[in-house]
Amino acid sequence: MTRSFALLAAVAGLITSSLGTPTVEKRQLLPPSITQIISTLTSIGLIKDINVFITPQSLVDNTVSLNFDVQNTLPIEFTIDSLGTDAGLNSTVYATFSHTFPSPGLVVPALGTVNSGTIDGVTLPQGALATLGIIPFGELDLSDLSASTRQITISGAGGIPLPLSGLAESSVPTVYSPTPAEIANSLSLGLVKGINVVLSLQSLVTNTVSLNFDVQNTIPFEITIDQLGTDAGLNGTTFLTFQHSFPSPGLIVPALGSANSGNIDGVTLPQGALATFGIIPSQKLDLSSLTTSIRALTISGSGGIPIPLSGLSQSSVPTT
Repeated sequence: MTRSFALLAAVAGLITSSLGTPTVEKRQLLPPSITQIISTLTSIGLIKDINVFITPQSLVDNTVSLNFDVQNTLPIEFTIDSLGTDAGLNSTVYATFSHTFPSPGLVVPALGTVNSGTIDGVTLPQGALATLGIIPFGELDLSDLSASTRQITISGAGGIPLPLSGLAESSVPTVYSPTPAEIANSLSLGLVKGINVVLSLQSLVTNTVSLNFDVQNTIPFEITIDQLGTDAGLNGTTFLTFQHSFPSPGLIVPALGSANSGNIDGVTLPQGALATFGIIPSQKLDLSSLTTSIRALTISGSGGIPIPLSGLSQSSVPTT
């Protein structure tokens, strides 16, 4: 029996010796090739989204500021030293810029995203007024995008130089500030500053009056009002109601300023003139169902972003 076990052990040893020790194949994870990098950047896109900042100066010098997020879908860090592009919509270029990033460049982490920081002096080839017209679309197409990049950098240092040129991206999400919602919220806090009601003997016959009102603009941009209507009353009772369209170019209200509406005739008195006379001592009116058609960021009443407002209310508006 002992000799049988010894024989089996010897045979096993010979088999192990002849087959050798099993080997495990070692594979090294290599960085993507330059071809793969270019393919990824061109197919997926370099710029993820854009933020555009409009200021009162934009309407004067036809420039804006912007920033954008750069996305990196590669498992390596890369660094952008400079980038330039045209941006527009429907084949029309509305903005163009070329920017060099300070040392060490714009470092984009592997599989990450980074913001460019604010870039000033972005040119608007079509002018500010025309550019305002594309804000509601909320996107831009990029063309002729060129970038000086370095691939496989370490904290922005070193890397393989890889210039990119002639790239294009479609429908890049774009947010403009101030947004129409921000403008609407600011204006809805109180549009009518004061009301002047003109009563006459004829009012007793026609149950109508004339009035004018001051409009206040709480945003740092000119606004133009094309139409405004409201009910006005006290303690839940409507005593005056009107709907008025301003002649072209509209009622222009300067940035952070005010403007008078001019006289509006034929304002209806639903409770009649006699009842309306009774609220004169209160010297105030509550406005309800205020509806207006406004264009923000106009220039002398031209252009602008349409900002329709409806269902607004104001309490205790000074009235004489």
